Amino acid sequence: MNDLESILLNSFPKSIEKDVLVVINSFAFEEMGSSITFSVYINNEKITIPYRVYNRVKREAWLQQFEAIRAEGKRSNSPYPHNEVFDRNNSTKLTPIQQAIYYCILTRHSSGYVREDSIRNLFKGDCNHSWVAPFIIRLLGEYVVEIVEIIKENIGVIDKRLYLDFISDNKVFFNTTQSRVMSYWNEYYRKKHSGSNFLWEEYVGNEILRYLGFETQVNSKKYLRLKKYLEKKEAI
Repeated sequence: MNDLESILLNSFPKSIEKDVLVVINSFAFEEMGSSITFSVYINNEKITIPYRVYNRVKREAWLQQFEAIRAEGKRSNSPYPHNEVFDRNNSTKLTPIQQAIYYCILTRHSSGYVREDSIRNLFKGDCNHSWVAPFIIRLLGEYVVEIVEIIKENIGVIDKRLYLDFISDNKVFFNTTQSRVMSYWNEYYRKKHSGSNFLWEEYVGNEILRYLGFETQVNSKKYLRLKKYLEKKEAI
């Protein structure tokens, strides 16, 4: 077994190992890997998921597929058409479960464009498996707010009970995610948008936490003063 298979097979339960292998074999990658991982438990089984998936598409195959897309007059919104190439040649051949596995893997991709497209496609299919939950919840604690907004737009699609069960079994993982949601809001959005009423209570990541029943309060005096000032300003 090569490194690629080991990394991805360990990202899903043994019960769907055959499907994971089908997905692995559908990728036109020379190599894929990440030295950083995070671990969760699915039905008492330890699952280890790469923080990022890096890949290098085979150049000849990539150019051939890209030229076929261009010949049809299509154009990707991304700087490079990763997901168009993947979807055109791989995901349509997979079963619904295999497609879910496929898009879960791509939510860990090094390209934010691919992660964004993949979470959209994941919600279009069957996202209500316990092994999908860590991939979606992990994205809540990352810095690309556009991806978090996609999760919020599709929050009604998920089986809330299934996700709460996952959270109950993975409290350390979820607590870390909660902390990251607030940290990214504080670092990238509160400071940048504080003059535009970009409060924690209105931040999309916190709205999802609230939906799941885990709203967190910000109690720093500086923030509370800012909140009070903005509320007064809005009332004028």
